[in-house]
Amino acid sequence: MIKLIHKFKISYSRILGFICKESKRMEGSENNTCLDQTQTKPLESSNDNLLTTSLAEKRPIEEGEEGQDGGHKEKKIKTDDQESKVDNSVEKTNEDVLPRKKKCALLLSYCGAGYNGMQINPGVNTIEEELINALYKAKTITEDCKINPGKMSFQRCARTDKGVSAARQIVSLKMVPLKSLIPKINEYLPPEIRVFGLTKVTKAFDCKLNCSARTYEYLLPTFAFAKDYQTTKNYRLTDEKLAEINEVLSVYVGTRNYHNFTSGKKFEDPSAMRYIKSFVCGKPFMSNNIEFVVLTIKGQSFVLHQIRKMIGLAIAILRGVAPRSTFDLAWLKRKVDIPKAPALGLALDKVHFDAYNKRFGSDGIHDPLEWEDAEEDISKFKAAYIHKHMIETEMKDHTMMRWLNTLSGHTYNNEGMEEIKSAKNEEESAKNDEESAKNDEESAKYDKESREAPQEASESEDKS
Repeated sequence: MIKLIHKFKISYSRILGFICKESKRMEGSENNTCLDQTQTKPLESSNDNLLTTSLAEKRPIEEGEEGQDGGHKEKKIKTDDQESKVDNSVEKTNEDVLPRKKKCALLLSYCGAGYNGMQINPGVNTIEEELINALYKAKTITEDCKINPGKMSFQRCARTDKGVSAARQIVSLKMVPLKSLIPKINEYLPPEIRVFGLTKVTKAFDCKLNCSARTYEYLLPTFAFAKDYQTTKNYRLTDEKLAEINEVLSVYVGTRNYHNFTSGKKFEDPSAMRYIKSFVCGKPFMSNNIEFVVLTIKGQSFVLHQIRKMIGLAIAILRGVAPRSTFDLAWLKRKVDIPKAPALGLALDKVHFDAYNKRFGSDGIHDPLEWEDAEEDISKFKAAYIHKHMIETEMKDHTMMRWLNTLSGHTYNNEGMEEIKSAKNEEESAKNDEESAKNDEESAKYDKESREAPQEASESEDKS
């Protein structure tokens, strides 16, 4: 074993000696030989391996630069073509890189005709799809965010159904917070969708969660409230009828169980409980010789189809198709057949951020979400697109008139009123039984006292 190790050491030493000798010989021949640019030159690497490179690729030597061996250090000099390519790539990169993104609130208005609602849905035309595509084309978001909106924390304040419009919808997302980008975004949007405001919000802001309340409007012809024999385009609303409408609508104010005004919710579901702050009918106005009114409802939040069914039941009661007692039945556990008013007249009018504005609106950093500077433009858009479409469609398709003819086909489950009456009768009967038992108890007590009184009197006489 020792002999093998000794032999290996000798062989290894000879190999090292040979390498050193050859290296010196090659260095000597390099200094005495003139090579042209097509020849190769041996270079000594740090690990003593021999490498060959073309002199055509050799860099010129700059003065004042030293290498590890005390000689000159090589430095790359870029050609004009190379510099041009580098400059172009830098310029392209600067164009593609967006300014730093911030959490923002975006104010938009849209007419819902021809769209399958607000929320993005693959395969169908939606408001969000148009908006996100426009944001990408305007270079306010990246392609990655366009494909996956969740990466920019995209959220809508209120979901609108198919055909439903919005005058002041809010979405929150991370994007470039420059108001000067609004005209550019609108360039890539269809005319029935407009962005009217952009402001920076807090990092944790979520337009859906931070929304204090939502206000919806419903435009309809006044003949919807008339009796069957009065349902014509010439119908005009009287002050007495307007007062009656507002009295019926006021029944909804407060917290109630709306499981009968939506689909897929049971009476026991806590999410069926909704709080309505106000529900009023405005003064009538004329358009194309037809009288219209706008119903305005403000609530904390709403479930699917809730507003349209609330209006549907109110119209049925005011026309005399359903009894007023249907309200009492609708809040109970049993299912009630309630008509759903057409989607044509419904529009999201405004979303409210009272708590957010109170806390951050005057902190000197964030603006309150009130958009007063955009009111004039929004009013013009509302008249030119939303109301115009509703009125023209009503006159052309007679949407409300045709829907009114279906009201008599609903049952409203009025047979259930017998159960209500029976329950009330049972309650009254139980109350009467309780009072009767109490009276019987008092009578028995009185009789007992009456019997004991003569006995005590006779005992006292015997003693005397």
